[in-house]
Amino acid sequence: MNKAVRVLAGLVDRVPNRARWSMVDQVLISGVSVLTTILLVRTLGLHEFGIYTLIMIGVQFLAGVQTAGILSPMMSLFEKRGEVTPAAYLSAVIVHQSIFALVMFVVIAIAWMLRGWIAPELSAADFALIGAVAVATQFQDLARRFFYVTDRPAQACLSDVIAYGGRIALMALLAYGGELSIGWVWVTIIATSAAAMLVILPDLLRLEFARPAVDAVTLAHRKLAGWLVGSNFVSWFSETNFALLVIGSALGTEELGASRAILALVVVVNLLLQSLENFVPSAASKAYVTGGGTALLDYIRRVSISGIAFIGTLIAAAMVFADPIMHLVYGRTFPDQLAIMAIFGAQHAFVFITMVITAGLRAVDGVGASFWTQVVMAAVSVAGLWIAVHIWGTLGALSVLLLVRMALAGVLGWLLLRRARGTKVTS
Repeated sequence: MNKAVRVLAGLVDRVPNRARWSMVDQVLISGVSVLTTILLVRTLGLHEFGIYTLIMIGVQFLAGVQTAGILSPMMSLFEKRGEVTPAAYLSAVIVHQSIFALVMFVVIAIAWMLRGWIAPELSAADFALIGAVAVATQFQDLARRFFYVTDRPAQACLSDVIAYGGRIALMALLAYGGELSIGWVWVTIIATSAAAMLVILPDLLRLEFARPAVDAVTLAHRKLAGWLVGSNFVSWFSETNFALLVIGSALGTEELGASRAILALVVVVNLLLQSLENFVPSAASKAYVTGGGTALLDYIRRVSISGIAFIGTLIAAAMVFADPIMHLVYGRTFPDQLAIMAIFGAQHAFVFITMVITAGLRAVDGVGASFWTQVVMAAVSVAGLWIAVHIWGTLGALSVLLLVRMALAGVLGWLLLRRARGTKVTS
């Protein structure tokens, strides 16, 4: 027993400190997400939860734009900041985030004017709360990502404990008292996200709003951010959510519900994907800066192999125990569940590989090639999914998406090899 414990401890020690904290952090976020879903469905009912889900789709879309335009450039370029101090760098990205917050409120104001077509049940106060939720959660996410690029993962985790742990605790108290409503959900998210910003308060008190530094960071981010924002929009058409939307439109909500139910059992692999997104871009950039193309490719290879092994193990275990798990969670099984689980698992594996390769392409300034590849794949996905779902049903649509994911990972990997092999860092 002692020997087994020592072996396990040795394996854990081999995992980089930042990776351990990132995984714990992502378990917290994903766990709170699941608990929030259960709490809202049981307390508010499916209709109110549907409104919550609809609004959160919009909030998450805006968060995706923030990630592409602000956070990902920071994660990739922070190590290349040159003489810009961390305090000046943080000041610059806060300027970017503040400008984006103003843009979001303009977009939300337009959405309110078009509410008759978008969400007639929502009032002006609801739209204002949505804007506040988007701003509060994005500033908190900016803070936690800054902790990761400055090698302070414990502070990032603490920030999320306050934001997400406090959120579920307050919602549970409101539900226990019979006071929980959609409005209180938004207020809770805003309050806990704002409270989490206290962790970064010492950094905020040392901000350096120097115009040259802001200009330098903005110039460095601009080219990368432009490609990433475009990629964020285009890539949505080759993602699982778009495939599920097509399945629901063509085959009905029951088929869509079954697919979502099965997906819920394999979505645990997102813990790996999302936790690694906290540091892989900056780690890839650091590998390239310190060792050139050879070191970058070696890093990409090692992370990819480890991730595929992790995903494959989880999916295999879920498939072996699929029937008892389905009966335990849903009280029933679903047609073609093993095939669907296998396809979803393979998709997640290629999503992971694509994320790692894309981080490498950012390090070698290959984002442009990545974007145009995604444009082509998105067009193939849109056409292929609509045809396949009407001919072969759910399995056909998901299989087309898997083929698109495989092709995308293959092309991006080839592009990375061409750009990184034998290259050296230039000053």
